[in-house]
Amino acid sequence: MPRKKVLAHFPLTKVYPSYEGRNPRGEPVTVRESVALPSTPSPIPELAVFATVTFNDDDKLDSILLKSAYPRPAEATDQILLQAANKLMAALDAAALTSLPKQAVSWTRKHTHVKFEVDAEGFTFELTPS
Repeated sequence: MPRKKVLAHFPLTKVYPSYEGRNPRGEPVTVRESVALPSTPSPIPELAVFATVTFNDDDKLDSILLKSAYPRPAEATDQILLQAANKLMAALDAAALTSLPKQAVSWTRKHTHVKFEVDAEGFTFELTPS
């Protein structure tokens, strides 16, 4: 999907420009421009989920990132993370989880590759064209 079409659906966005610099080991790094989409109602009231999108060099949609609130709120237990993740899993037409995975889980649905990860701070869904 072209950049203009995506952004037309979300008039209130925040653009984070690309950044080129060095990591603590002195290695060059490039962080691509990303666009934060406005917050919509969260999957469950107890945990906010935020969305950002990136575009490739041809201004086509490159990825969608859905991330739980960071840092993880004190009240966001593993059970709350699981409930929110399962709401998003349902929206992605994927089977519900019985527990949070210890390692990243990936699958492809139609033309979209989905990667789901959980760490101490929360969860991340990354959707990319397959």
